[in-house]
Amino acid sequence: MPQTVELQGHKTSEGSANRQLIRSFDAMEFYVGNAHQSAYYLRRQFGLVPRMRAGLDTGTSEATSYLLSEGGVQFIVSSPIRQGAIATYVHQHGEGIRDVSFSVNDVDSVFTYAIENGAKGIEKPHWVNEGEHKIRKATLAGPGDTVHSLVRRNKEAGFSLPGGRAIETTDTDREFGLNCIDHVAIAVEQGELDQWAAYYKAAFRFDITHEEITATKMTAMRSKVVENELGTVKIVLLEPASAKKQSQIQDFLEYHYGPGVQHVAILCESIARTVAGLRANGVEFISIPETYYELLPTRFDVPIDDIATLRELRLLVDKDEWGDLIQTFTKPLTSRPTLFFEFIQRNGARGFGSGNIRALFEALECAQGRSLSA
Repeated sequence: MPQTVELQGHKTSEGSANRQLIRSFDAMEFYVGNAHQSAYYLRRQFGLVPRMRAGLDTGTSEATSYLLSEGGVQFIVSSPIRQGAIATYVHQHGEGIRDVSFSVNDVDSVFTYAIENGAKGIEKPHWVNEGEHKIRKATLAGPGDTVHSLVRRNKEAGFSLPGGRAIETTDTDREFGLNCIDHVAIAVEQGELDQWAAYYKAAFRFDITHEEITATKMTAMRSKVVENELGTVKIVLLEPASAKKQSQIQDFLEYHYGPGVQHVAILCESIARTVAGLRANGVEFISIPETYYELLPTRFDVPIDDIATLRELRLLVDKDEWGDLIQTFTKPLTSRPTLFFEFIQRNGARGFGSGNIRALFEALECAQGRSLSA
């Protein structure tokens, strides 16, 4: 008989637990106004390599899509050919990430469990043709118009696009050592943080592994982190908290017109190499106050040479009981103050740079102050 195991507070058989397991992030799908331009931008600035394209000439009549990747990072950018879901999303929210998909062992089992535990279904389990192979897929609702597709792929086939055509390329000179998706941050409305954390816990069997209130003299926010059993899927839920001034979480909600993906954090092999290459490519990062580096020795025992490198590349460092991490954040990727990227290197640390969140808030508040006085 299969052994009985405890999984996220639910007793179930080992076989059943395996079927219901969410293994990792799958792909992130961006809804954009022009997929050609977005794919070019992600290639030229961030080094993501176009692998496949789908559109009218490949038999796809609803959208033009590109699949881009480096390492374990898989992005899909899609723009509308006809009026429909993509056009409606872009009109309301601007360009952003609509689908944060999960790789699962058994789509039907995970979907059924989620629905039975309060999730809203968007698409029931079905087969999707990807060239010579099929994938099993279903889609569940997330905060706002964000969705989570559940995907089971043929391991040998890898990632593909329905109706897509491979893009032949040997151009890898701009790859920057991107490893995989570390976490995704989703902003929700004030007062809704607890219910969304409970939603992921109930429907997806995630654990709540971290929660805190982060406040400066002017702004504040609450956050909770939910993770799958393997620790390979981490979602940081953020909500604004009452304070003297509006935080960037509230800015996101206003300009995005509701909840959604605020940022994607990409794990790097060497953040110094990654950020140096991205800066050379013209990627703009947030401004970090010089006082951050002056005060750094009072927080941690950091060698002077390391502080010089951190200062030069404007990187942030934080530590927890397991180790340290280094991170930085780009400016918003579009004209709205909404979606941005985080780049992170973990040297044992399991946290999310709590000590740096305050520095991030202060940097953004400083930028807001300069903008208002200009």
